Amino acid sequence: MTTFQGLFQGANVPDLLRLVMKEDADNDLRLTEEVSNDPPRANRSNRRATLDIRALNVNSVGDKDTPDLGDVEPFLTHVTKDFVDNDFDSRVDIIHEAITEIELNASPGAPPEDRRFSVANHPGVKVDLDRWITEVRRVMAERDAYKQQVSHLTDIAQTAEDNLAWFHRDHTRRLAECEEDHARQLAECDDEWGRRVEELTDQTSQMAAEIMDLKNREISLHRRLMDADNTESAPGQGGAKKAERVLAVRPTREGTIDTVTSTSTTTKRSAKMPDPPMFEGSEGNIDFEDWLIRITSILQANADHWPTDSARLTYVLTPFGPPYRSLPRPQ
Repeated sequence: MTTFQGLFQGANVPDLLRLVMKEDADNDLRLTEEVSNDPPRANRSNRRATLDIRALNVNSVGDKDTPDLGDVEPFLTHVTKDFVDNDFDSRVDIIHEAITEIELNASPGAPPEDRRFSVANHPGVKVDLDRWITEVRRVMAERDAYKQQVSHLTDIAQTAEDNLAWFHRDHTRRLAECEEDHARQLAECDDEWGRRVEELTDQTSQMAAEIMDLKNREISLHRRLMDADNTESAPGQGGAKKAERVLAVRPTREGTIDTVTSTSTTTKRSAKMPDPPMFEGSEGNIDFEDWLIRITSILQANADHWPTDSARLTYVLTPFGPPYRSLPRPQ
């Protein structure tokens, strides 16, 4: 039995191919193809396919002179990816030449002429070039498909990069807009806060002025009462004068109430309010301001009970205790 094995390197061939040649009934050789299950090497960019040509030349009884070539393992010329890219026709010529000139597995150091074997010198050996060309075309088709896949993946990567760039620009723009909105809102809040603080300051100043005016009026009233006390000689007359001054500072609407009550004598009288507590000066349970408010309220609510000034004066002098002359003095 004689075996020829050749090595063929193609671009991007994923499988290890074997072409086995067997002798048929007419001593012809035919080409068969087997797919190897050997995994491709991951650390090489150019995957290889091995084409094993096994020529079986069995010595027949009538053909004693047929030489026994023995087992040989020739290697075909390598076809690289660059060759595939440059010229398909030149690659077919290289394959044809490699088939016709099969390098034998001679011993190391043997001269080149001992390592050459021409298929053309042996008519009994046939090689199917059409199948080789078909295989090369299949390899090229796989290469084109691989290139298309790489191009498609490149387009996807470029699209992803474009999308990422667009998202980055959009995020930057939105962030700038948010910063501007926040700055504007902060400025508006500052303006509103300043305006409200100014309003509260004005209101506080106005209230302080009103309080000061009321204090001045209170001081003036106390001074008038104190001056009146100094001019009075009798204790009873002093209390009467104070009550008259209290009645004099009442609102002007009391005059209207007096007129209405004096002219409507036939109407029903109002419900009597309870009398105020006894005013006993600084030692009592009520100060002069509270007592004055209560007595004024009673006079207004029960004006029909005291239609004349003398009646009101008598009612005002009644709640005074013995020390009624000790009225509050301004500080």
